[in-house]
This record gives sequence, C-alpha cells and structure tokens, in this order.
Amino acid sequence: MKTPLRVPDELVMAAARLARSNPNTWGEFLKLFSEYTDQRKNECVQSPPETVVVAQGKAQQCAELLTLFSDVVNKADKLSAQMK
Repeated sequence: MKTPLRVPDELVMAAARLARSNPNTWGEFLKLFSEYTDQRKNECVQSPPETVVVAQGKAQQCAELLTLFSDVVNKADKLSAQMK
C-alpha cells in the first residue's frame, strides 16, 4: 500500500518538477531566494524589540524553505523510491 504524500513532500515533488524542467532558472531562483533569506536574517538581527518576534518568524520560515528547496531533485528521487 502506498503512503500518501504529506504537504511538504508534495512541495518537494512540485519543486523538483520545476527544477528538472528548467535547471538554469531553478538555480537562479535558489540564488535569489538565498539572498532574500539572508536579508530576512539581517532584518531579524536589526529589529527593534517590539518587532523582533515577527522578524524572527520570517527569517525562520525563509530558512526552512531554503533548506526544503536545496537539493530538491535528490529529495524527490528518494521520496519516489519510498512510494514504490
């Protein structure tokens, strides 16, 4: 019996399809998203106390997504193998 994919797994599979369909554009996206993530981290460090929690949440979410998207094709291949 195949196990249904969880939402993060479905996101990995969709991102892998995009990465495979246009590797150059995907690489550019990852580079720019990494820069965006760095900006969110810097904003967190520089935030005044009253907004630091919101800035931290944004930085954490960006970092989590960047980790999810990094090496997405290999992650998708592993998920596909588990589904068989």
